[in-house]
Amino acid sequence: MTICLAWSDVSKLAIDMAELRPYVSKRQKKNETSKSTTSTLHSVTSSSAQAEQTVCSNKDGPRNQDNKDAICRTSNYSIPKHCVETLSSHKNAVNRIRWSCGLESDMLLSASMDGRISLFQWNKNSSSMARSIDVHSGAVKDARWSNDNECILSGGYDRHARITDVETGQEQLSQKFRDFVTSVVYHPTLPGVFLSGTSSNGIFAIDSKAGKEIHHYKSFFGQVQDLLFHPDSKIFFSAAEVLKRNSLDKAIIAWDFDTTAIMSNQISQEAFGCTCLQHHPTDSVFLAQYGSGYISIYSSTSPYKLNKYKRFEGHQTAGFNIGFSISPDGSCVVSGDREGAVHFYDYWSSRSLKILQVYKSACMDIAYHPRFPNVVASCSWDGEVSFLA
Repeated sequence: MTICLAWSDVSKLAIDMAELRPYVSKRQKKNETSKSTTSTLHSVTSSSAQAEQTVCSNKDGPRNQDNKDAICRTSNYSIPKHCVETLSSHKNAVNRIRWSCGLESDMLLSASMDGRISLFQWNKNSSSMARSIDVHSGAVKDARWSNDNECILSGGYDRHARITDVETGQEQLSQKFRDFVTSVVYHPTLPGVFLSGTSSNGIFAIDSKAGKEIHHYKSFFGQVQDLLFHPDSKIFFSAAEVLKRNSLDKAIIAWDFDTTAIMSNQISQEAFGCTCLQHHPTDSVFLAQYGSGYISIYSSTSPYKLNKYKRFEGHQTAGFNIGFSISPDGSCVVSGDREGAVHFYDYWSSRSLKILQVYKSACMDIAYHPRFPNVVASCSWDGEVSFLA
């Protein structure tokens, strides 16, 4: 039997056969759909990640760019290469060193246990001792430049806080206390007003022009190790020794300057006393050195929370009141060490960058030069003052 088809029927049959698809089971369809979805999601995720990376690189552009530049400056610009010079100007341990804070910040002071305050002149790659101030009859525990660099405020074991004229060496104020004066700091905005921390009797605010005490800040803590004003000048922080297990909340306290009220005593819960406080020059945080050998970071705004994800550790401080410093660009943190080394850390990553062995005894304090970020001054338990560049 022969079947004859018209040309139109043949064309239609060819088209219908071309449109035929092989049979695909439900399982195969499900697998193919899953693969297609995964591929699409991967493509979308890659595009999103690339877009997010672009957004992140542009988000807060100047700040992130500054951070990136700061890291570059840390490795190439802010870390001294070696010790340029060491001067033996003291017969006993040097407790603190401070650069003058003016536009021409080339003077460095050193406060020593021998009762002397020495002044050093720094000129590029050389240094020399300019003069000494001998107004204390006991060890000098702390000393600070005045805001105009014309006077030096100091406190020591002779139970006095003294203000001395830098040019003449004449004493302008002598304020006596019941206990050792262990820490001093000028008020940032009130001329002639300063804080004096003592060994066991709290903290006092003194008006040097009137020559009298204006405030007394008391709480249960030991020796006041350091004092730091908040940037708004209305609040200040105190760092003190921890005497007992139940006084851990007194290691760092935030005080209201005018009312003497404690704004917060829950800042630190460490089992070790805090020896030094510093504000970061660019971030809204302050850093605290602890006697167990690390530096912690706290927010500068209430409730002054601890940064639990970053701290600087690797140096040893147990048994010594060792200080630290931050480079003027904020990229590098440097600390002394009980073994005589100087430890440099990257601020943004907290990783160790470099360790310089400078002394045979403990390196007691460190100070970055305010105008030259690659110049660092240091001092030792043996009475030496060194310049690193």
